[in-house]
Amino acid sequence: MKSSYEQGLQMFSLTVIFINVVVAANDFPEEQEDSISTIFVMLNIIVLVIIIGELLVAIIIHVKHLRVADVFKSPIHGLCRK
Repeated sequence: MKSSYEQGLQMFSLTVIFINVVVAANDFPEEQEDSISTIFVMLNIIVLVIIIGELLVAIIIHVKHLRVADVFKSPIHGLCRK
């Protein structure tokens, strides 16, 4: 089961995709195109930053669980000392 964080991220991503499709399907005045484009670029960047942040957190948690002391207790390392 997905966590509430993952569900929220997925919902936000789908909302951004939906808004992108709706705007692409409609015709807007020339004056508003720059501001609309800026908003969509910002929304897409926010999604990417959240995903990259989640990836970095997962990597940090994985590295914390990797104990350096366990590496030195391995049989291969013990053979190198002899």
